[in-house]
Amino acid sequence: MSSRNNTHLLEVSRLNVEYLTKKGTVKALRDVTFKLDSGTALGIVGESGCGKSTLAFSIIRCIQPPGFITSGSIFFDGVDLLQLSENKMRKMRGKNISLIPQDPMTSLNPVMRVGEHFMEMIGNHEPHLDKAERKKRALDILEKLGIPSERFKDYPHQFSGGMRQRVMIGLALLLNPKLVIADEPTTSLDALVEAQILELIQKLTKELSLTLILITHNIGVVAEICNRVIVMYAGQIVEEANTLQLFDKPLHPYTEALLASVPNPIEEIKKLNWIPGSPPNLLNLPKGCSFYLRCRYAFDKCRTTEPELINLEERRVRCFLYERGE
Repeated sequence: MSSRNNTHLLEVSRLNVEYLTKKGTVKALRDVTFKLDSGTALGIVGESGCGKSTLAFSIIRCIQPPGFITSGSIFFDGVDLLQLSENKMRKMRGKNISLIPQDPMTSLNPVMRVGEHFMEMIGNHEPHLDKAERKKRALDILEKLGIPSERFKDYPHQFSGGMRQRVMIGLALLLNPKLVIADEPTTSLDALVEAQILELIQKLTKELSLTLILITHNIGVVAEICNRVIVMYAGQIVEEANTLQLFDKPLHPYTEALLASVPNPIEEIKKLNWIPGSPPNLLNLPKGCSFYLRCRYAFDKCRTTEPELINLEERRVRCFLYERGE
């Protein structure tokens, strides 16, 4: 088992993930590298298909065939997760790293009562606790979630979408893990419930001093929750910055376009902005910059050469506009 002394809670280095299909190889993640400090909140944003969820499932090592992690390393608390046996990795999930999924209805067992989900999870990781202690732990977390104790014996289908997502949050936080990954946790919820769920995640992660990765396609969601933001496009990180820096002065043309497409509720909306074109086919990526065909700043070099992710003080950007010496 590979390990090392590390000041970062999570360090992902040159991570590559591919899906082998009949039509060819889908390059879902390409040389993804970032670090996350304990006690911080990181937002990961981008359009659908950019690799956000693939990154989340890679961290908890749940990429299933035909998908494969082809290279790279994922160090968590000094241990390379990619070198762990499946048995040891199973003990890490839920206890040290947990995931709040997009769709709670397909994540909860429909024939198990909600309380049984909590009891089973506690029993799997802390078998020394008796039934009474497990139930007390489960009821305590339900109380924090605002779920009445009498609903302990209800089935998932008896809960609304928002309440089911509260249950998933409770399962993710139940064992007080060091890292919580929220993978678009409000996708199927209306705007009011979405705000309540995001407020609950923010409140509980602060109370429990957890580290959070919030994955979303809505860049506006990360503004109040996250310390830093990673912007992904076509399986790559194209920009990383402090949240205030990113919103004040986006560097990458894609980030600029994402922010411009968010309606301002204060100003009168005369027209809606959008990003022309579509993301590239990950089966057949363009030779140069992946954003070239949609970028209003593109020039000849962008078409023929792929830009590197460069450091600019406390932020990173993948764009020739900021290349030194240009």
